[in-house]
Amino acid sequence: MELSNLSQQICENIRTHREFKKINIKSMAHLLGIEISTYSNIENGKTVLTINRIEQIADALEVPALRLITYNSQQFFDIHHNETGNGVAHYHYHNDNHNDERDKKLAAKDEEILKLKKIIAGK
Repeated sequence: MELSNLSQQICENIRTHREFKKINIKSMAHLLGIEISTYSNIENGKTVLTINRIEQIADALEVPALRLITYNSQQFFDIHHNETGNGVAHYHYHNDNHNDERDKKLAAKDEEILKLKKIIAGK
């Protein structure tokens, strides 16, 4: 099974956020109530992700679900050049106070998704 670029990006985003939060695969699987191999398949793109599963993963990582879908690595890494000209990546999460406006918009989109899912389920 070959994943779309978006699906591959979501899997990479999940791994990046998990690693940043310093959560190992075993703990992540436990948080989701699934087997370690099942979770590993998620990150490796061997499992088709549903919206519900993405929301569960986002909850476990304590990030908005849309962040896993629309994540941009430029927002996550700052690249600095040292004296030799080699790039050095400083791994950090942007201050949430700085991103309040974006987080409010993402939360509003998450709410809209939930409303739409309820409408669809009702049909």
